Amino acid sequence: MFSEGLCVVINGGKAGYINKAGKIILPLKFSDAESFHNRTAVVKTDSLYGLINRNGDLIIPAAFDELADPVDGFAVGVKNGRSAYIAKNGKPLTSFIFDVATDFKEGHAIVSTEEKFGMIDLSGRFKIEPVYDEMVWIDHTKVKASKNDKWGMLNIQGDTLLPVLYDFIGDFSQHRALVVKGGKCGFIDESGKMVIPISFQFNSAFISKGVFQNGYVSLVLKGKPVLVDTNGTTINFPGVEAIGEYAAEMIPIMKMKKWGYADISGKIKIQPRYDAAFAFVNGLAKVKIKKQFGLIDANGTIVIAPVYDDIEIKPDGIFVRSGGMTGLLQSNGQLILACEYDSVELISPLIAKAIGGQRITYVNLSIGRIVYNGE
Repeated sequence: MFSEGLCVVINGGKAGYINKAGKIILPLKFSDAESFHNRTAVVKTDSLYGLINRNGDLIIPAAFDELADPVDGFAVGVKNGRSAYIAKNGKPLTSFIFDVATDFKEGHAIVSTEEKFGMIDLSGRFKIEPVYDEMVWIDHTKVKASKNDKWGMLNIQGDTLLPVLYDFIGDFSQHRALVVKGGKCGFIDESGKMVIPISFQFNSAFISKGVFQNGYVSLVLKGKPVLVDTNGTTINFPGVEAIGEYAAEMIPIMKMKKWGYADISGKIKIQPRYDAAFAFVNGLAKVKIKKQFGLIDANGTIVIAPVYDDIEIKPDGIFVRSGGMTGLLQSNGQLILACEYDSVELISPLIAKAIGGQRITYVNLSIGRIVYNGE
């Protein structure tokens, strides 16, 4: 594959580079070679790795058991199982002291030494001392870090934004992140301020589902499902056993073990009659009757009959599965491809590619027609 105008070629166990005209630009003299990125490439000489420039000069000597592409001007090299940072001019930034060395991000990198995590800057000095059991980026200015199974939040200067007291800290969505302590949960803002008190019941499903979407998150308060906005205002749904994700001014609700839809005031808009119901997407919602899935519109009218094992709504088409095979429908329910394909995927906003055995089919989603069908 060509990258920056050059492509790796291998012949007789040696690697080099050609241009798009097929001319050899760098001789086939390396044991292995990787693609160019930012005008440099990692190559292997005998059993060791180094970094070359476009002229083929080794700007980082081939002296490493492993070598990564440089980021922010520095590459991670490994010797004897320990990692260090090396500048693109070959000058070492650090010695080989790290168990884990990650790429720089906004001039900072999470590292581990003696099985403890910290953070260094582009000078190679610690901005956060390696005293944590684990450290994970939140965004380019903040990390979450743990000690003794408790989590907190710091900025890249090492200032504590949230003390290491919490059982779990989630990812930010709509400027809010889930925090858990003692079986209860609430939400913080990006400064670490507790904006929604830790007063809601926590269960493990919230690890993936406890994120704000469309301005709301579904939680449980005193055993009852509630909808909470980003300011912490709670909306109750009397008589409802469970609720789903709010979208398009509708929320799935369960009553008497059946699912339907209500508006934000709790008024029933689509009567509970389904075995499962999901959020509206592009004016349609996936519902389940017995073991099969179909689609309804905002009036509760069935648009696609519940005859599929699964359905996925995407902006330019509806992917359906039946009997282990995949098919494709238009958003109005019109069949484009029957469930006869091993896979169907979008390869551009308007083109889908379907593979069935040796057959490859391309579909133009804007017109809902097959434009190529062959092997």
